[in-house]
Amino acid sequence: MVGVHTQTMISRNMSTKWAIPSNVLRDWLGADPDDDPPVYFASASGTGAGVAGGTAATGGTSESGSATPEVEQLLASSGLNYDHWEGGTYEVPYVNDVTVYVQDYDGLLRAYVAFGDLPEGSAFHALRFNYFDPVGRFSINEEDGVDQLYWEAQVPMGVATPDYLRDLCNIAANQTQNFYELLQSDEEPTTPTDLYPGATDSDHDTLAAMLDESGLTYEVFDEDTFKVPFENDVDVYANTFNGVAYIHAYTGGIPGDDLDEAEQLALDMLRLNWADPIGRVALDDDYDVVWECQVPISYLTADYLYIVANVAAEQVEEFWGIFGQIPFNSERFGDS
Repeated sequence: MVGVHTQTMISRNMSTKWAIPSNVLRDWLGADPDDDPPVYFASASGTGAGVAGGTAATGGTSESGSATPEVEQLLASSGLNYDHWEGGTYEVPYVNDVTVYVQDYDGLLRAYVAFGDLPEGSAFHALRFNYFDPVGRFSINEEDGVDQLYWEAQVPMGVATPDYLRDLCNIAANQTQNFYELLQSDEEPTTPTDLYPGATDSDHDTLAAMLDESGLTYEVFDEDTFKVPFENDVDVYANTFNGVAYIHAYTGGIPGDDLDEAEQLALDMLRLNWADPIGRVALDDDYDVVWECQVPISYLTADYLYIVANVAAEQVEEFWGIFGQIPFNSERFGDS
């Protein structure tokens, strides 16, 4: 038994389930009622490949208390080597000198890398890089008046599994290194296909079945893509790519009259990513702006798909409220 389901909360944007972990229940049943421990709530729900040979061996260190936090339970079952860092955050060190931090962030499993001060002129590159990331995004948060760049991936705790967490951490370590290397070159980012799970013949049918189960109203857009229209005039699209469900909605062209202005506005778009629960703003090959979220098919559920589609519609509407509805670049500038 993993836990005892106690409560489910369903809203427009999130379906969250709580359970009492079985070890808490076991300890409570065997304890003197006068010594009851605090009540802990959590969502019911091989060694990581890592970079250049995997993680550095550090062992795991539990937080004090009578119950193991759910994040640590996931880490302990993931095969990753980790240490308790501070508060409810854990660190997973990799041999390429990247440290991935893992925490429960307001009901979201968050894996992140603190990249440091935002390199000058790199905001545009970070948004382009987002378009090619399997699961995460670059975002910025202002700290002590300085923009700090982060790679991060967030998934609802209710769908988190040890394997999912391991994949997030391994991709985080790889993508951070890939971005470092990209900044040192004049090359465009490319899809890191080795970090994707790989497509199967049943992916499209699996996605269709989950759309049916989710309760979302959708239509077939083309032979590979489904369209989910929302009342706020946002159309969300879903298809599959290299073993992931690609859920996305376009906002239009990149704001700004030229690349210099676009670079400045890119900072605001990266700040928007920081506040996004599960997705990201990215720039596609035509420099149009797309909100997107990629979820490996093996980890996708109907509830998860429902959450992502609704968040997509709300985030695009918020983007329009900030930047306006910019025509696509092909409409503004033609083929040039």
